[in-house]
Amino acid sequence: MNKKMRFTLTMLIGTVLVLSLTMCKKSDAQAAAENDGALKQVNLKMIAPGTPQVDQALVNASISEYLADELNVNFEFEQIDWAGWQDRNNLIIASGEEVDVLFTAPWSGYETNAAKGAFLDVAEMLPEYAPGIANSNYNWTLVAGKVGDKLYGIPTYQMMAQQRGFLVNKALLDKYDMEFDESKVYSPEDFEPYLKVIKENEPNIIPLYTLHSKLLSFTDPWERQGPLEVTSIDATGDEAVYQNIYKSDMYIKNMKIARDWFEKGYVNADIATTREDPINMLAAGNCFAIVFQTNPPARASQEKMCGKELAGFHLMPAFMATSLIQGAMFSIPRTSKNPERALMFLDKMHTDKKLVNMLVYGLEDRHFVKVSDNAIKAAPGIDPDKPSYYNLQWMFGNQALLYTYGDEDPEAPSLLDKFNQDAIKSPALGFTYDSSAMRNEIAALSNVAAEFDPVISAGVVDVYKEGTYDTFLAKLEAAGIDRLLEDQNKQLNEWLSQQ
Repeated sequence: MNKKMRFTLTMLIGTVLVLSLTMCKKSDAQAAAENDGALKQVNLKMIAPGTPQVDQALVNASISEYLADELNVNFEFEQIDWAGWQDRNNLIIASGEEVDVLFTAPWSGYETNAAKGAFLDVAEMLPEYAPGIANSNYNWTLVAGKVGDKLYGIPTYQMMAQQRGFLVNKALLDKYDMEFDESKVYSPEDFEPYLKVIKENEPNIIPLYTLHSKLLSFTDPWERQGPLEVTSIDATGDEAVYQNIYKSDMYIKNMKIARDWFEKGYVNADIATTREDPINMLAAGNCFAIVFQTNPPARASQEKMCGKELAGFHLMPAFMATSLIQGAMFSIPRTSKNPERALMFLDKMHTDKKLVNMLVYGLEDRHFVKVSDNAIKAAPGIDPDKPSYYNLQWMFGNQALLYTYGDEDPEAPSLLDKFNQDAIKSPALGFTYDSSAMRNEIAALSNVAAEFDPVISAGVVDVYKEGTYDTFLAKLEAAGIDRLLEDQNKQLNEWLSQQ
């Protein structure tokens, strides 16, 4: 064989190899198009926290059947009880367990796991495999799922904005003719006269029952990102800049109010140590008010839990921050053998009304029955207060597609969308801090905050007389808070310059 023939043969073999590799890399969508829409069946496993449902296997099989023509997946949804979620989630990441769709959030290690390379970047895959998400009217929320320019998490479209304040027992408001205007933004000082009335007239009722972490610091509009809460951004401010929370005017004002309320007996005496869920105290009639989100859907859920009509006192306008959008997301782990199909499933979860309602409410006629096109109630023989299959609404896909259940407001889906769209947007919306270079400082600062903030926020010490506040600030400085702020604002400014 002469050199020319050998060269030609070599070129032909190379061409065949290139074509073969190209065919092997064909997407699910391309393969389906070339085979009359038929996709090879694959297993698709989704894992999330929540109360395991008795009929989960039945619902999984029904979802597999429903998706057979379009996705052709053998669907398995496994829920991990809340008490064991963090351990199981950590094990999934550490062991490389094969999972296709995994729940994630900042409080569940999202940024850390993304930095470890545990999740796939789906930015380039999105237009082809999830066009419904890519072209949705809330596609702007995808910026919150990014770390740098890589998209590791798909946010669930839920109540992403927050409006915080006090929820109160309306019967006690009416009993003492205490008038209020829910449409206004109140300050803690505005709310104090209501606590005074209860303190003076109801000796067996605690005016305000709360945890130290939820007294007044919860009612400030901080953009809390990642595992750290000693620095943050004011989500309702005009300037995107990280601050030392504990030196802010808001914190100083609130710690003085907390001390004053503690001394006057307006809050529970065990505020610094209690672990009791305040809603239980409200349900039992042992308190007048709790600290919580005050938007209508949140209040409605609390009313249902405690069996009382509640009124809401807003301490701030509704606002939206990156960490709030990140509160419920799904990622595709790097261990997934079928990432394209997993992303197609996520797209269906955001666009297919029947699918997302099956995930949340189960099966029609077995777990629920329809009362209209968009409203359902418990199936006959099922206690509506104890549904036999009922998952958390805020966790899955597009909450605006969900049916309303029982006595829920039929306008809830449209109210949700309006509430999100009208909320004040953080000046740093979409930015996620990469804390990898500051982990030692973060650990040290977190320890300092854990030592001082509970007693300060609870108001159980006179911070000026005992020197507690000055000692707190000094220890934060020694632990490296200035270095952290410098790194955070450097990253933030770099991100802002690219927007």
